[in-house]
Amino acid sequence: MSFKRDHEAVRYTYCIALYRSGEVFLSNALIEGKFALRLCGVNFRTSQEDIKALPGMISRLGREVDAQLRASELGGAPQPA
Repeated sequence: MSFKRDHEAVRYTYCIALYRSGEVFLSNALIEGKFALRLCGVNFRTSQEDIKALPGMISRLGREVDAQLRASELGGAPQPA
């Protein structure tokens, strides 16, 4: 099944979900007019392990946001990712 979405809105929703998770704090940026997630590691407590854990966290939260958006588009309950 194909879903037509406003990709900028999806990215914004995703950024909010990342923030609300409390696991990672990323900011956003506009690069050539496109919304992007941005990591700016300025906390001296940030370790290499923290950075290495980001892709997994981001992927998992992305699947969760996708499931929620698909459910709302279909008018049903979210399906597990």
